[in-house]
Amino acid sequence: METLVRRELITHSELFLIDHIIIHKQYLFRLKFTSPFQRMKKIKIIITNSINDFWAWCKRSVIYPTIEKIIRVFLNQKSFRRYLLFNGRLLDMMNRITHITNDDRIGLDQLEVDIVKGCNFRCKFCNHVSPLRKGCVPLEQLSEWFETWSKKIVPDRFLLLGGEPLLHPEVEKVILAAGTYWKDSQIVLITNGMLFPKKSQAVFEALHTVHAQIHISKHFDDPEYNLKFQESIACLKKNNLSFHIHHSNQKWAETYRIDRTNGHDKPLPFNSDFNKAWNGCIAKKCVTLFDNCVYRCSVIAALQGAYREKVLDHSWNVVNGYQPLSPDCSAYDIFVHLSSGAFPECCVCPEHLNIVKPEQFQLKTA
Repeated sequence: METLVRRELITHSELFLIDHIIIHKQYLFRLKFTSPFQRMKKIKIIITNSINDFWAWCKRSVIYPTIEKIIRVFLNQKSFRRYLLFNGRLLDMMNRITHITNDDRIGLDQLEVDIVKGCNFRCKFCNHVSPLRKGCVPLEQLSEWFETWSKKIVPDRFLLLGGEPLLHPEVEKVILAAGTYWKDSQIVLITNGMLFPKKSQAVFEALHTVHAQIHISKHFDDPEYNLKFQESIACLKKNNLSFHIHHSNQKWAETYRIDRTNGHDKPLPFNSDFNKAWNGCIAKKCVTLFDNCVYRCSVIAALQGAYREKVLDHSWNVVNGYQPLSPDCSAYDIFVHLSSGAFPECCVCPEHLNIVKPEQFQLKTA
């Protein structure tokens, strides 16, 4: 019965979308626009209206009593996914949510977790506030988080980062735990790479075991740093591990304001228009696991953690307004939460992307 119902719903969705597109496409090609931009703008309006018509039909339909099942059917259709690209708000959702499984787990493009709070670098504008934080998340806690959320979420890629993840005293066990609970996901280690020469063979064996991708962020470009960086690269090659180098020093972005009135760097929020900050956000895909909850934004997760640890002052209190997904949430809760747009706490970030030169954070002296 459900197969027949599913087929009927798919047929209706194809009719709503494809017929609308064909009709309007023929109309569009008969019109003469003054520029390609105007033409694309008109197409976007038409596609958006078509999607809205389909949403309205879904809500009126009695075929499925719950919206979750309706979502699952049309979200998994390639034809529908192509048309979503013309709708900005839905495109934001599609950057995070990729599919919904038959057992109601939400498929994500990526899910990340900071296994270490601090870092061996003190990069100014680090959006995880690592220069001000210390410590790591114990293996037992991480395993609990992985077990809980692997029953609810299936990421294409599961990212281990920080801070600097190689600072974790049991990083090899964390890597193996990630591979155990996220068997269908690509495990990715994001690191500055400087500590590879100091790590035991167990770390390299764990990376091999889970077939991990290694992404190395290159933060600087001076002779001393480059020498150490090449030592780390040589260590990976020696252990037959492939890797990707990201030149973070070429696209380092300002993520908060800096106050230096007291002789040290003090991070302050921007207090931006949160809608404008959202439009310029570079972390829309960064769904994050923190404190056994799921956050839409890795920046907010890190800022909440830093605020609780009292390394940020009261000017950051606004970040506490954000409510993440708790472990008892449903698949529908996850879908709704991750498919929504701007939220008020986005105001802590800048309205426009500003690329800056990487510098070391000037910490307050005791």
